Parts: sequence; structure tokens; C-alpha cells
Amino acid sequence: MYPTPRTLPRIGRPAIVSRIRLPFDELSMQVAGTIADADPWLERSQLLIGTDGLRRMAEASVLVVGVGGVGSFAAELLVRAGLGKITLLDGDTVDPTNRNRQLPALRSTEHQLKVVVMQRRLKDINPAAEVVALPMFLDCDDCDELVARGGYDYVVDCIDALQPKLFLMRAALKHRVPIISSMGAGGKMDPAQVRVSDISETFMDPFATFIRRRLRKQFGIISGVGAVFSTEKPDRNAIKMTDGSNYKKSSYGTISHMPGLFGLHAASVVIREVGTKRKVH
Repeated sequence: MYPTPRTLPRIGRPAIVSRIRLPFDELSMQVAGTIADADPWLERSQLLIGTDGLRRMAEASVLVVGVGGVGSFAAELLVRAGLGKITLLDGDTVDPTNRNRQLPALRSTEHQLKVVVMQRRLKDINPAAEVVALPMFLDCDDCDELVARGGYDYVVDCIDALQPKLFLMRAALKHRVPIISSMGAGGKMDPAQVRVSDISETFMDPFATFIRRRLRKQFGIISGVGAVFSTEKPDRNAIKMTDGSNYKKSSYGTISHMPGLFGLHAASVVIREVGTKRKVH
């Protein structure tokens, strides 16, 4: 189900890479072997998904596009589950308005690149993880090469720029890499209405409806993309228009718990499908 190459994307953009390479036997002992005799930090995870599950997580590589309110939580939860390699892609810096919902956003990190802040944080959680930071905004023209050469086992889409989002989905399907995509968390407050399904089965989510229609119209894609969505009607009074930069024309108001919950659901899909080999959607 998962592709085997392990080459980094070559897209002509700067990359900040932090790596610790361990021999396989040592890595296995730390994250998938007799954990009590090595590093006990994954002991509770081993009890739940077993040694084989931890080994699969340690050998997996995941691309997370967008490390804001949704993506930062998804990335952290994946690393806390023992993911061996994660690539973070986002060109944005920490803004004061991010502090209500984003893990990299602190007073002390304002104006720093989000991917660099998250890279430090994730390495502090698991120094054995390979964390690649790509400080760039995703462009439609980059999507195909990024996915084709990345050697990823999963793509986690946490951006709200419409066209790059669509092209990323198409690239993942083209290269047979599973993808889970976050729909609209803005303008919503009810955690009980968040769901996961194939994009073709989403309902009562205006953003998901728009994405579904554009996928069909632009690329003839009907299904195959996992989606985290909400059936809650967004508050139309909680929206403001933007300058349209980076393919984004508007922004909804957001609250602390909702983006993180979308990220939690996205990470859970990857962990269950990679760690336990169970199809979620």
C-alpha cells in the first residue's frame, strides 16, 4: 500500500534539515523493541499498537503541508506516536494572532518561521526522529514533484489555499500516496460534529462541498481523498476578507480547540492506517 523510495523532494527551494541517523538495530530497540530496556518514552504506545506497530511507525515518512492550527497538532501527535521521519512544509512566520490556536505560536517565537519552531519542538520530543523543515509556501507547480520524489507513506494536507490544496490532492492520488485533508475548521465551535470520511462522503460542510466540486471539475476526481470535516454550520459573521496573497481571499474566526481537533483526527488516521494497517475511510 505504501511506496518504498526514501529520496527527499528536489524542488529548488531551501531546506533546513535536522537528522540523527541510527543503525536499524539501535533504532528498533529505541522505538520498536524492548522499550523498557532502552528508552521508555513509547512504552504506553507499545502496549496499544505493539512492537510491530511501533516499527512500522518508525520506518514511515509523512509529509505535513501547513503547520498552523491544524498541521502543528497533527505533526506533534505523529511524532509522539513514534513516527521516524516527518517533513514540514510552510513558508509562514509566527504572528501574534496565531497564539490562540497554534503550537508554534508563543510570545518568544513571534516572527520566526513556523517550520523551524516546530522542528526544534519535535526534536525535543524525539531526538531520534528525522525532521525536515521546508520554509516555503506550496505552489501548484511544485506539488507533483514534491510528492513524486518525497518517498512519503502519507500526506497530511493542512492548508486552506484552494488551488495548491487541489493540486496536492491530485499529486497524491497520481503517485498513489494516501492523503488526509483538513476541510474548514474556521467559524465553528462544536467538537462533536467533526468527522472523517472520503471526500465523496462529506456533507453539510461548505468548504468540503467546494473542494469536492472543484476536484471533479478540474481533474475528474470523485473519491480517494480522506477528509476531516465538520457538519456544523460556520458562523458567517466570523469572516474577514484578506488581500488574496498565497491563494487565500478570506479568513474565518477560530477558537483554540477546533483547529487542534482537526489535526488530532488527521493524525489519528495516519497512526491507525500505518501503525495498525487498518483502513479508516
